[in-house]
Amino acid sequence: MQESFSIPPLSELGGSLLSSPAFGGDGADGTVYLGSTNKLYALSSSGFLRWSFGGLTTNQAFNSSPAIGPNGTVYVGCNDSNLYAIASSGAMLWRTNLGGQIFSSPAIGADGTIYVGSGDGRVCAVNPGGTVKWSYATGTGINSSPAVAPNGTVYIGTMSSNLYAFNPTNGLVLTGWPVTTSGGVYSSPAIGADGSVYVGALDGKVYAFTTNGSAKSGWPTTNVGTVYSSPAIGPDGAVYVGSSNGLVYAFNTNGSIRWTYPTGGAIKSSPALGRDGTVFVGSDDGRFHFINPDGTGRWAYSVGSPVFSSSVIGFDGRVYFGSTGGNLYAIPTGTTFADGAWPMFRHNLRHTANVKTLILRPGQLMTNDVYVFDVLGPAGVNCDVEVTTDFLSWTSVTNVTLVNGVGTVQAATTGSAQNFYRARLGN
Repeated sequence: MQESFSIPPLSELGGSLLSSPAFGGDGADGTVYLGSTNKLYALSSSGFLRWSFGGLTTNQAFNSSPAIGPNGTVYVGCNDSNLYAIASSGAMLWRTNLGGQIFSSPAIGADGTIYVGSGDGRVCAVNPGGTVKWSYATGTGINSSPAVAPNGTVYIGTMSSNLYAFNPTNGLVLTGWPVTTSGGVYSSPAIGADGSVYVGALDGKVYAFTTNGSAKSGWPTTNVGTVYSSPAIGPDGAVYVGSSNGLVYAFNTNGSIRWTYPTGGAIKSSPALGRDGTVFVGSDDGRFHFINPDGTGRWAYSVGSPVFSSSVIGFDGRVYFGSTGGNLYAIPTGTTFADGAWPMFRHNLRHTANVKTLILRPGQLMTNDVYVFDVLGPAGVNCDVEVTTDFLSWTSVTNVTLVNGVGTVQAATTGSAQNFYRARLGN
């Protein structure tokens, strides 16, 4: 039986928090970045305000969710039509006007290119220095956020019922694309382990396409109510999404319904998946829900206002999300994020929406002074793992292959200095 609780916020920020929280660096430094209807905030994981940024003029809305680059730069769209690059210190590095309000959340390519949709209907690729690399006019507004496949292909939906696939180098639309749904695409695409692309539409269906633009067998789903929510994909390929009818749906790989869970209000946020199989999602009913792997309710936390913000599970085992009441929450979960192909909105803690982004999951120091931890990333890739004590010089530890997207590292620790690790894609 589901139990209901009230919980105090981690931080009271004001405005309305529609943005999804992102973590700085690889997520282990504890900085949480979150946009609101009046500012972009950077907070410690304990809720201490590190800085806030109001845009070119004061109190601009940042409903776009921030994406964090490998050097800690924060990229975020704003309703003043600018894409901003903010240093981890809070200083503005640059801004680029993209011609329309930006509700789309940026994605970051392997070469540092930033991809984002604009309210004027353009899909834009922006170089790390702020110049526009290419843009493509779709002819209609864009609320969907791009996703980047392992080969660099950029996928994004439009309100004209199209899902596009772009060559990341020149912005050309790939052969077989765009594909058409029967309703506008507000949802952001998620990419499965086999490269398939999943997205919800306002016609009440969830779609799945192969890399050549063909519909996957069994998809789209039957009508499940208007879908604003973006899919999450679990380790077994199951697809999870919320609906405006108040239900969370879990779909099998063939598009059939595995289970549904009623929240009591429309769902515009996107589910996050825990490593223990728990599904986390916020709802218009003013509660945040913990759902068991079998679709039964575990807990529901009352926050007093609708939850549009998509949650993220931090390295500290807490799930972070914002509310329309202007509060940031962090609830202990007893787990961490799942190993699946797309376990949360924007794929990872840094919200790069790039399948090739590598994430190090904190591990455990064993009694023999060996530190054991996991590297998460695309299945089958090789990663070079390195260690440093001063962030100036790095020493190779090992090379690991990510089997099913996970590689376990055993690193011997010596001396009294604290060790810091990173992983880079190998050759």
